[in-house]
Amino acid sequence: MNTLGTLVSYTVAVGVLVGGSVGGALWLGRPDPSVKYAARVAPIPPRIAESIERKRVPEPAPAPVPAVVSEPAPVKPAVLEREAALTQTPAKIKVRDLSPPSVKRKPPRETVATVLHAAASPVAITTGRTDFPY
Repeated sequence: MNTLGTLVSYTVAVGVLVGGSVGGALWLGRPDPSVKYAARVAPIPPRIAESIERKRVPEPAPAPVPAVVSEPAPVKPAVLEREAALTQTPAKIKVRDLSPPSVKRKPPRETVATVLHAAASPVAITTGRTDFPY
């Protein structure tokens, strides 16, 4: 019985706290009834009103309904039908020469650096490694 009384008192306390916070939020969101707001619309400046009038498109007149309905022209088929052939005509075969064309090249010109280098060093230059122990 004591536990039931404690539960009811906690429920009432939580209800009062939640109700007070919700009521306060609603009270803050409500406008003051003593203040009267006049409903006014801002006037449009004359030059903007003139621009709007110039841009306004008049409503088009309704299109006249034709009294006599003519028959539509026959529709042309979108795809042309052709006879099917079981064998295809062979394409023209052209045999090409696959060997590369022979190009005559000029021998390389000797530059001053190669001539001087060949004359200055009588020792043959090799590409072998000199740090190899064997």
